[in-house]
Amino acid sequence: RRVLPLVELRADFVVSRDELADAERGALDLDFPELDAAAARIAVAENSAVFYGYAAAQLTGIVDRSSHTPIPLGDEVRSYPARVSEAINRLLGTGIGGPFGLAVSPAAYTEILETSESGDLVMDHIAKILGGPVVRTSGLTGAVLVSLRGGDFVLDCGQDIAIGYLSHNENEVRLYFEESFSFRVNEPDAAIVLTAD
Repeated sequence: RRVLPLVELRADFVVSRDELADAERGALDLDFPELDAAAARIAVAENSAVFYGYAAAQLTGIVDRSSHTPIPLGDEVRSYPARVSEAINRLLGTGIGGPFGLAVSPAAYTEILETSESGDLVMDHIAKILGGPVVRTSGLTGAVLVSLRGGDFVLDCGQDIAIGYLSHNENEVRLYFEESFSFRVNEPDAAIVLTAD
């Protein structure tokens, strides 16, 4: 047994006091670009730790722990349902049940959404095969098929994402997002990587 440390992620950002005043007055067309960018950085960092690990904290990700040989997605998006079916068959062959979910890179997600086969969207075809969701996952390259039966992957939250105050001046307020977590793969057979070419 090994004790895993908690990873603490933090992303600082600045918001305009004018925008905050607009928000307090009930404005709906608010613009907080740095807040959006900080939230995206936190999401990418967490996704990267879950899928690729974080060596400094001795976390190993799903991609590295998968016991299966990766499956190439291929160049043709219309072949993705066949690759997903192949991946599911491999998992079923090792006793891993579904339903299944597919985490895909933003680029692959867009391609899946934009492509149809025989009048149906590739996205709909893949979702029927999975029995679960196709999830756009920032920070991921290619795709990873995972079992959603439960217990195979554990994300332990020390502190869920929270917002904190750093300082302010007459024009802006400096804030930060912060969270802490640890991650472990309990069953390496429960995921398979689909590599982008």
